[in-house]
Amino acid sequence: MCRGKNVCSELGTNPNNWDLNSPLPTPNWFVDQIDIFEAAVNEFIAGDKEFYKSVEDNAGNKLLDMIYEIIRNSYSSAFHLITK
Repeated sequence: MCRGKNVCSELGTNPNNWDLNSPLPTPNWFVDQIDIFEAAVNEFIAGDKEFYKSVEDNAGNKLLDMIYEIIRNSYSSAFHLITK
């Protein structure tokens, strides 16, 4: 959403206006898409090797971008811990 940009359109340019507890507001699309994400996570936990298909078939691009960021950040954190 804001990665690689000088100014995040979601936050604005004045840090005094940022909410210290939740800097980014919940996007409008999130409410509908979180059920798709939750279903995929539950399928993964249950061992369904094709869990990703429900996301690919039903999720919007913004949810897919969010999932990619979560996976990428999780992998980066784990890799950093493992290689210390």
